[in-house]
Amino acid sequence: MSAIRNRILEFRILSLRDTEAFGEYYQVHKTEVYQFILARVNASELAEDLTSEVFTRVCQYLFEDKRPVTHLRGFLFSIARSLIIDHYRRQGKREVTLEPHDPFFSRLADSTEAAAQAMDASLDWQRLWQTVLRLRPEYREVISLRFVDDFSIEEIAVILEKSQGAARVLIHRALRALEKELMNS
Repeated sequence: MSAIRNRILEFRILSLRDTEAFGEYYQVHKTEVYQFILARVNASELAEDLTSEVFTRVCQYLFEDKRPVTHLRGFLFSIARSLIIDHYRRQGKREVTLEPHDPFFSRLADSTEAAAQAMDASLDWQRLWQTVLRLRPEYREVISLRFVDDFSIEEIAVILEKSQGAARVLIHRALRALEKELMNS
């Protein structure tokens, strides 16, 4: 979908409270939200349930509460993030690790390089991701949002419920911490 078409849908939803436009928006973004959740919960049925819940809550918020939302995509992923956090709180504390099949590593499959280069790159990515996993949770999250999920600073700010300046500073600090860890390993 083009960025212009997406903006038109967002306008119809946010300004005109158009439920048909929300249905179209759902069709366009459901896979993206599902993949975002799946990468964090690593269970397809749970990811499907949480994806449905995200859109249900966003719909209720937009059409029943009538409170203003300025950035719909950021708001959508903010709700997804909150539901993931709620899920893990209900589960209790446990260690979470990311496997090589996560979206961070799957981008390597799109490469057209030779097999040996892909293998070297895979090892580099795995080393990089293992280093990311040693960072503080908030740094891991912001690096994932920015460089794996490809969110803008504005979207990250909405998702994390921070100002754009605070989001930018957090990304900067995360990258500095990552650089320091990489130099030490």
